[in-house]
Amino acid sequence: YILLPRIIEAKYLDVMDAEHRP
Repeated sequence: YILLPRIIEAKYLDVMDAEHRP
């Protein structure tokens, strides 16, 4: 499955997005 990398990528992008928010 390629599910795990997808979850990791989603979490990573989520953290990046949270950092860029005021």
